[in-house]
Amino acid sequence: MSRLLHHHGGRFPDAMTRDRLFYWYVHSFLWGRHTGATETALNQDLRALDEGGVDLLIEVLRRSRGGQLEVRPDDFVGSSKGARFYPLLYMLTRVHGAQDMVSGVPLREGMLGRLNSLQVHHIFPKSRLRAQGYNPAEINAIANFCFLTQDTNLRIGSRRPADYLPETAMNVPDALASQWIPMNPKLWHTDKYLDFLAARRELLAGAANDFLERLHDGPSPVGLAPSPDSLLPHSGPVVDEPAPEDEVPGLAALLRELGQAGYASPELDSEVTDPHNGAAITVAAAYWPHGLQAESGAPVVLTLDPTPEEQAALEASDYRVFHSADALRRYIGNLRASQAPE
Repeated sequence: MSRLLHHHGGRFPDAMTRDRLFYWYVHSFLWGRHTGATETALNQDLRALDEGGVDLLIEVLRRSRGGQLEVRPDDFVGSSKGARFYPLLYMLTRVHGAQDMVSGVPLREGMLGRLNSLQVHHIFPKSRLRAQGYNPAEINAIANFCFLTQDTNLRIGSRRPADYLPETAMNVPDALASQWIPMNPKLWHTDKYLDFLAARRELLAGAANDFLERLHDGPSPVGLAPSPDSLLPHSGPVVDEPAPEDEVPGLAALLRELGQAGYASPELDSEVTDPHNGAAITVAAAYWPHGLQAESGAPVVLTLDPTPEEQAALEASDYRVFHSADALRRYIGNLRASQAPE
């Protein structure tokens, strides 16, 4: 982006170039263009931009993806706020002006007031899903997230979708569609939760592709040239729900112990990638990319319920993997005992 602006005196030469650069930027993030062999990819992209502008830049990215740049429903299978497609859901909410489920207010920039800051909302409440035996990855699926004002999030609380979604459909008729909520009431029951997720992933993928294709082809789907006022942080940051360390039994206490002992701080709710190609493997509850002691030892991953494929990919990438805070605590205890002077 900086190189392109440099070539044109610090400004975008035209709206189409600007929008196509944003198209490239979003896709580069989604597919981890610069998370693997970073220097190689960066040099390729700079050369493409110099030789062929933003169109060649997009083509290089397309070739690296086997010829396609398309969001598929399965790309939203990830869970937690550390997954790559979580920011995409937030972006779609903002640029499409998704409506609040109680007030009907479009959730765009410039919203004022403490209770109008956006919060993450679990469409199916976590407590009800846990009671039905769903695992953490299913409960915290991206397709179970939407964004609401703080006031509405508090009003809905832990009510069942089968109770509050019909009220929304009646009182704010366009809100559910604007939030990509499947309109089939049969899917609003906990026993149909997995079917609900599959249906919503289809809707989210369609919305993402529509937005990105219009960025590429024009005209711009949103007003992307901000006024000075729109750059001010009117709405405040998204207010997350409980922190990752509070969601994993024993993790908060373990992190306090590690901090007091001088160990490195982990990345929480963080995506873990293949170090060779940058492909996403999983989202870890806690991740020490440079080892428990800064720049020392193998990378450490704490992830509760990896699939067999994720576990195999982590092990093949030489990550040291743990599935509970207690298991990691025992390992650290053994590590400290082995390092103690005799």
